[in-house]
Amino acid sequence: MVSRRFAALLRQPLQAWQTLSLRSVGTGTRSSAYLARWLSIVAPRVERLELELRDVHPPGHRLAISPFLASARTLKLLHLEKLHLLPAELALISLLTSLTSLRCECSLSKGMQPLSTLASLRQLQHLSLTAVEAPSGSQLPISLSALSSLQSLSLSSSTSKSYSREPPLLGLPWAWCQAATQVTSVRLRWVDLPSLPPADAPHTSGAGSSSGASDSIGIFAAVQDLQLYFPLVALGGSIGCCRALRTLWVFGGSLQAAGWAALSSLPHLEALSVHRCYLDDDDEYEGEEDNYVDPVPPAPQSLSSLTCLTLLDLWRAPIHPALTQLPKLRKLVLVEPECLGLYTAWPLPDGPWLRHLESLQVEHAALGSIGAVLRQATRLSSLSLDDCPWLTFERDDLPLLLQLPLERLLVDKRPAEVEDDEPDPPWEEVPEPLWGEESLWVARELGVALRARGSGGSFDICTEEWP
Repeated sequence: MVSRRFAALLRQPLQAWQTLSLRSVGTGTRSSAYLARWLSIVAPRVERLELELRDVHPPGHRLAISPFLASARTLKLLHLEKLHLLPAELALISLLTSLTSLRCECSLSKGMQPLSTLASLRQLQHLSLTAVEAPSGSQLPISLSALSSLQSLSLSSSTSKSYSREPPLLGLPWAWCQAATQVTSVRLRWVDLPSLPPADAPHTSGAGSSSGASDSIGIFAAVQDLQLYFPLVALGGSIGCCRALRTLWVFGGSLQAAGWAALSSLPHLEALSVHRCYLDDDDEYEGEEDNYVDPVPPAPQSLSSLTCLTLLDLWRAPIHPALTQLPKLRKLVLVEPECLGLYTAWPLPDGPWLRHLESLQVEHAALGSIGAVLRQATRLSSLSLDDCPWLTFERDDLPLLLQLPLERLLVDKRPAEVEDDEPDPPWEEVPEPLWGEESLWVARELGVALRARGSGGSFDICTEEWP
């Protein structure tokens, strides 16, 4: 009796079913049929549906979402995960003209054209699409430029089976990027920004006039936050065309001279994160026998104009000389960094990037000395040096450390434990002992002095050996 009443309750299109959030839903043949039936019944009143399936299922064993889509006329938010939509289902979504937020994964093995039906969603503000098995080189349909209310875009490429192979690389058409004038946030995964058009190609500038001058080209006129995952085309001029950019996050790819020049043309850039992004000419600075290799080229001054950039975050990326010219950095994060021209025990390069630092975090680095930091970063209130076995202190460093307005300090030279039996060089031969006599004296005196302050800060200096 209770089960029947509850089942009847679930079938009623009650006010309570305006919002549905279903996580890790199992999709066996029988349960899928029941779920599809219930969704189709409550669909007319649903305004928000977040549905995450437990696993991706092949055709014939997947959730039948079409009946729900055909009846959900008041739907404003639709987030579907691990349900690869077919072109016919995308066509039904195109009829949901009240949608303001759409997140879905689409099976597009025959091309991206089925996405063009979404151009009817004129109220759409947030769009997150994953193209599954799309042909390599495919582009987002230009017809989607009709989405004039769009504020955020997330576009990804993936395969039908996770981690089976690299996804195909997709692209954005230049004309669409120019038309997306209201978009403020863009996230691209295995999707490249468009290449710059030929210099003699006519284009429309932000003021509406036609010009051939490269410096008047603009795309994503309002984008402030740009995230790029695995861009296979070297970062270059197209980034420099995103003039309103404030935050840039790059994972993978490479930076060439054109990339540095493009970054220097972003006057409003406040935060730059570069993760696993390499230089095309890295090999020129790699030594095999000696610690010192060929001299590094002089540092270009192009980045000195970035007076708004206050955060730099590098992970598994080289410290290019151009970065040391950043004039207004307040926070610097270096995780597994590489210093061009040196192999181990390298000093953190000096330069304008240290003068206004308030926070410095270095992890898993072959860093040897922070002398330049102590001399130039006199505003430093947070200093974290973790997993830096080659780090050394000299007696002259102690008074400089004590002059810093430190509120947080972490020093731990011990290497982090790695799962690999054979760690990558130079980590297979860390110094023994980790703490030399002079460094140990500085650490102990510093600890005594900081504890005597009684200011309530957080100070952790570990002088234990490893292992």
